[in-house]
Amino acid sequence: MYALTNCTIYTTHSVLSDHAVIIKNDQIDSVTLATDLDNSIKTIDLNGANLCPGFIDLQINGCGGVMFNSEISEQTLEIMQATNLKSGCTSYLPTLITSSDEDIKLALKVARNFIDKTKNEILGLHLEGPFISLEKKGVHRAEFVRSPDLDIIDLICANADIVSKVTIAPESFSAEVIQQLHQAGIVVSIGHSNATYAQASEAINNGASFATHLFNAMSPMTGRNTWCRRRNL
Repeated sequence: MYALTNCTIYTTHSVLSDHAVIIKNDQIDSVTLATDLDNSIKTIDLNGANLCPGFIDLQINGCGGVMFNSEISEQTLEIMQATNLKSGCTSYLPTLITSSDEDIKLALKVARNFIDKTKNEILGLHLEGPFISLEKKGVHRAEFVRSPDLDIIDLICANADIVSKVTIAPESFSAEVIQQLHQAGIVVSIGHSNATYAQASEAINNGASFATHLFNAMSPMTGRNTWCRRRNL
């Protein structure tokens, strides 16, 4: 057990000074007034630094001079993790954009090996594609954009313990496949999509619960007058 002292503590609800964070068994045990600390507890002086929960980034394609798609390896993930720590990001989802089946399989293997060796760094993979809209592909390589392949979907679901999120264009998916991903425990995110309101609504009803860079590489809202009436504007 030890206490982190001489710092400004940012919690969900307040900013605290003259307080300390007590760590027990590598977990936060409590936050207390520094004057209430037991004299027997070891203290670590943070010299006035800011102390807050580590940030979590849900989509990092690359950083620190590397791109996950360019070099799918544990070394790439190590470089990305070290770079993230410099800005207070303690955990992240390495993101593989639209790729071949071979690269997806390799990413699954690399991520599993890395996660097995480390704690609380990679929280899972984010597969951004390849099942997206060709019209809204952005920088994704057109030759790898494709309709859902049930074998790959089954493989992704079989690895749901290391795949946290999958970005899809719902207009290319059946309700059953979206439900399959959702029921496996994977966050289904709508992105790089040209879906209509009805198609997006159906996907949400079947388990899609997230949006990847909303309205970027995605069809915009239309029918302003109808939308305003619905919002009573």
